[in-house]
Amino acid sequence: MRITVKLYGIFLFIVLFFSAESFVYGQSTSSLENDIKGKLNDLNQKISTNRSEISNLENLNNSLEKDVKILASNINKTELQIQATNLEISNTKNKISNLKNQIDSLQIQIIDKEDLLADNLKEVYKSDKVSLVELILMQKDFTEFFSDIEYINVLQGDINTTLGQLKVFKKDFDEKRLVLEEQLVEQEHLYVIQDIQFKDLNNNKIYKNNLISKNVLRSSDLEVKNQQYQELIAQLREQLYVISGLAKGINLGEAYNMASNVSQKTGLDPLFLMAIIKVESDWGGNVGGGNWRKDMNPQEQNAFIKITKKLGYDPDKMPVSTAPSYGWGGAMGPAQFLPRTWLENEAQIIKITGNNPPDPWTLEDAFAAAAIKLSRDGARAQNWNAEWKAAMVYFAGSRWNNPAYSFYGDRVMDVKEIIKSQLN
Repeated sequence: MRITVKLYGIFLFIVLFFSAESFVYGQSTSSLENDIKGKLNDLNQKISTNRSEISNLENLNNSLEKDVKILASNINKTELQIQATNLEISNTKNKISNLKNQIDSLQIQIIDKEDLLADNLKEVYKSDKVSLVELILMQKDFTEFFSDIEYINVLQGDINTTLGQLKVFKKDFDEKRLVLEEQLVEQEHLYVIQDIQFKDLNNNKIYKNNLISKNVLRSSDLEVKNQQYQELIAQLREQLYVISGLAKGINLGEAYNMASNVSQKTGLDPLFLMAIIKVESDWGGNVGGGNWRKDMNPQEQNAFIKITKKLGYDPDKMPVSTAPSYGWGGAMGPAQFLPRTWLENEAQIIKITGNNPPDPWTLEDAFAAAAIKLSRDGARAQNWNAEWKAAMVYFAGSRWNNPAYSFYGDRVMDVKEIIKSQLN
């Protein structure tokens, strides 16, 4: 059976990111480790590059935000200047309008007096057709006659005076109007310049705000990518953790096949069995650096000599677990069995693997030995509680329910899920 690595839950962009073909568990362990480490290095470099860009974008946005504040201040200042210019334009137009109104008023006065004078002149014209004696005799009252003549003379004088005033005022008006109209042209020109400045400032502000928004979006995208990279890194590290410790000639697929063959004969979940061996000894990569003469309980030593003799091994060259400060070491191989316990289960191990004599330092026989014990302790039920308890008994024996040791069972069940996520 061919088994491929599945990078669980990877986003599409990450799949596209990896141009190399997916990991295959037919690949050698050392080659696979190198591939994973290379990809981890690439991802870390991408994260570093993204973080640098995010930092640059933040610095750029800080500068842009300062510019926007200055622009906003200048925009407000220009708006006030435009308002002031508009007031000046309005005031100048009012002054010009007032001057025109005064001229119009004088012209109306002249027209009114001219009309009145015309009426009186018509009367005078009529009187010219009769003699002075006849004209005097026609009047009821001499006073009224002379009063009319005096009125006409006064009216003529008023008209002449008003015309004189109009000429003077018209000249003054033209001079003032010219000045005001020049002011108005300047003010309107200033308004145009200020309006252009306002629009330029506002457009610049909009442009920089858009840049800030784009930079924020870019930073957000980079943060999301970094989060995805981090998730992938975690998955790759889990994969690296799973395969680390495998013998250089054994890949994870072969390890799974070994565990499956053993599990079929013992009723265990192969993933659980693999998790036990991974946690116990890192697939046999960490079987201890102790020596049977000083680290092993003397009661176990004869059994150890018997095992090594059957296998043709030099007992002084075979590693065992180092004795801790509180007791004895001496456990053997990936399954970390003590010599006497190994011999007790030897016949069953042979029956499962066919290896005679079985070797506690080989992965296949270690799987078989561990499976026998775990099956005996209830792991055949293949549910979380049963497997957790069997793992605890494997680690602590009769003291399995001591809360201080629960970390072991928890770790085994976590590693089982990690291995599961790596297999397809």
